[in-house]
Amino acid sequence: MLESSKLLNFWAVMETLHALHKNGVFAYLEAAGSPRSSEVVSKHCDLAHLETDAALLFVSLMLPEVVGRNSEGLYHLGSAYMERNFQNVLHFSLAYAPVVHGIGELVSGSKKHGHDIHRDAAELGRSSELYALDIARDLATLIAEEHPDAVVDLGCGSGHIVRKVAERVGCVGIGVDMYEDAKREEKVPSLSFIYGNVANPASWKAQVPPGKIVFIASMVMHEFLLDGTKGLAEVFTRYKQQFPQTAMYIAEYNGYTEDELEALPDDEKYRAAVYQFMHPLTKQGTPRGPQAWRGLFSKCGVALVGEFISKPNATIYNVRLQDGHV
Repeated sequence: MLESSKLLNFWAVMETLHALHKNGVFAYLEAAGSPRSSEVVSKHCDLAHLETDAALLFVSLMLPEVVGRNSEGLYHLGSAYMERNFQNVLHFSLAYAPVVHGIGELVSGSKKHGHDIHRDAAELGRSSELYALDIARDLATLIAEEHPDAVVDLGCGSGHIVRKVAERVGCVGIGVDMYEDAKREEKVPSLSFIYGNVANPASWKAQVPPGKIVFIASMVMHEFLLDGTKGLAEVFTRYKQQFPQTAMYIAEYNGYTEDELEALPDDEKYRAAVYQFMHPLTKQGTPRGPQAWRGLFSKCGVALVGEFISKPNATIYNVRLQDGHV
């Protein structure tokens, strides 16, 4: 039986977490390192005291592992706050909060994503970095065997993956993205960024240095599946024309069909359903599983060389920009 109160809790807890994060409460408690009263917190963060106390008390009741409250009524961050899973959920939800708040307008058609409503690029970059820690490590290990002169990260966001891969491989790292407001990695001599559309490599090819390159595409290629295979096939054709025979390592979240989603355990189902639900709302193609990707590569006329399992729920595909299979 549906417990209606849970619906209110889910909604109110997430909104309260966002408020505490955006108003610097979490940052202050993290820096303080010891319990603080709501009065001290509100004064330090220049916030309304009663409202701040209500927010902290609510979260401490609902999620004591995130915000704890001791016998003296002082607040501190719980053990789960710095865990990677919680931080990923927090920043993912912050990234897509504008989309969720605009669902009414998106459904009615009065507003469109990418024009009237936008994801928070900086928060999305932070969430992606947390999610892709293992993927970045695995990509570096795989690409090191290619001995490239440069790695080019398509849809690089903050550049965290290309920096780690370039450092591990010992080559030049180049990030390509159109999100200029995404927080970039600190400048290092071997890392640079190109403002460009990853769907149109001809427009920025001249900025890629000569020599052997390897492409990285982490959680990017599914975005071209909104209209089915056609959009993805067109993108691959452009890359084959501009960079024939080049290696591309494609990391993708293992998506699910509707039937597969329904069969998942509740915790996995909830997490996967939210992730996949956001894609049609933001004009992206829905993530696919390995079997679907094998068929897509075949239909798009590129050679799938190998597959590698990566945590927490992703697959890395080693693809060559050439026709046929190897």
